[in-house]
Amino acid sequence: RSAFWAELLSSLRFDDPEQMPARATGSKTIVFPLQSKTGMGITCYFSQSDGCIGVFLRINRSNSLGMEVGRRLYADREAVAAEFSVPLRWSVEKDGKLQILARKPFSDLQAPDVREEELSWFRSTVREFARVLRPRIDLLAAEIGEGG
Repeated sequence: RSAFWAELLSSLRFDDPEQMPARATGSKTIVFPLQSKTGMGITCYFSQSDGCIGVFLRINRSNSLGMEVGRRLYADREAVAAEFSVPLRWSVEKDGKLQILARKPFSDLQAPDVREEELSWFRSTVREFARVLRPRIDLLAAEIGEGG
């Protein structure tokens, strides 16, 4: 998958020039950091067992600021979801950790004839996650930091 991620990264352009580049976490995933104080990021992955590719908001449960930002995003989920063109799955784990997920199924994730479609979907979905979520996360983190 590293060649796939390299191709994605070389062709991905963000609206926000300050968006940090991705870092590889393994052959199946890469993570784009969103906001350093919150520890949040956008994770891209392949799931062979589910037969899908996906993008989700990653939150470190040990980061209290990130967890609070996640709670506030969830409280405003209808407004957030309205800004997305891809369907989202929202869930909150037992410990309060939020997950916002977009997925796309493929009958064969490694078929050469779907590679361009996978790249295209990742490019547009990652850009959308960054465009919609990053400004909200920055604003919420600033509000919380100021005692809001």
